[in-house]
Amino acid sequence: MKRGILESQKRRLTEIAPFTPSPRPERREEWKLKLDANENHFIDSNILRRILLEAIEEVDPRFYPVEEFQLLREDISRWLGVGSDLIALGCGADQLVELLVQAFGVGYGVASISPTFPSYETRCRILGLRYSSTPLRGDGFELDVERLSEEARRSGLVFICSPNNPTANQFRRDDILAIVEAAAGVVVVDEAYADFGEYSMVRDVERYDNLIVLRTFSKFFGLAGLRVGYLIAPRDVVDAFVRVVPPFNVPSFSLAVARRALRYLDHALKAAEELKAERSRLIQRLNEVSGVRAFPSQANFIFLTASVDAATARRTLAEHGVMARVIEGLPGLGTCFRITVGRREANDTVIRAFSSLVGGSG
Repeated sequence: MKRGILESQKRRLTEIAPFTPSPRPERREEWKLKLDANENHFIDSNILRRILLEAIEEVDPRFYPVEEFQLLREDISRWLGVGSDLIALGCGADQLVELLVQAFGVGYGVASISPTFPSYETRCRILGLRYSSTPLRGDGFELDVERLSEEARRSGLVFICSPNNPTANQFRRDDILAIVEAAAGVVVVDEAYADFGEYSMVRDVERYDNLIVLRTFSKFFGLAGLRVGYLIAPRDVVDAFVRVVPPFNVPSFSLAVARRALRYLDHALKAAEELKAERSRLIQRLNEVSGVRAFPSQANFIFLTASVDAATARRTLAEHGVMARVIEGLPGLGTCFRITVGRREANDTVIRAFSSLVGGSG
């Protein structure tokens, strides 16, 4: 067959499920119920608009950003207390995941956990790499340290999302470090949600030669649409990694906005505290609804199960205008949900939706 190779390529790629984001609500007043993408509803949009306008005044799009990369690294360095030479930037954490798989997974394979952020496996499947997933243990979703350490000894790259997406829990630091010590290659701790959790492993990078911490401006700073991610790693690992990074991979405007967002750090910290308080209230209220179990969370979203089938769940949530992620197929858990922590009014709608869904009294 003349196009045999092409047909084989298309067949392989169509076996990979494409990412299909939910459509954004048409009316602005409905955005508050868009709770399916772990976006930050607590950052003041007026402050963000101010930052955007300031950045517009500075950026000249005729020129590639050269100094801007180093300036943002230095700003992040001052914030986190690590050397700027330990930092690499990406067009969102997603691009960094892709580049990490290319840099450290090719030829050796990748290991991770399940359930977790699906992009790790997707990137491996696109490249035809071996990917192994170790199930989390128990209803506390703990790491199986022994089994994951065994996989880490024969893999070039290990991804541990902590706090984990979708289970929202932050793993024990000692368990993660045990896997780092056992690994033959690199261990990436994805801390996209760590600013809503209890700790960060950024400073541990200075003690381990194979630890990378992956972070983003999308969640804590509310810049999901600007696509700015970064990683912190030992100096020699960064030096090796940047060789696979495309030149000028983050737009000038995004770099400028991220720098200004760091100047509003106090606002981001205050917003995070408000989010955590509302998160606690939402979990408590949902657990008062018969048939619903909401798990502890260290992220800006919650993970819960409900005694109802997925089709009914989708229909009932839609009737209340709530956009949430419905998750099927997790062993022993039934129908699961990942729901962004919204403002109080939106969360009250979520509580009413689940009360209606399972016939509770919440």
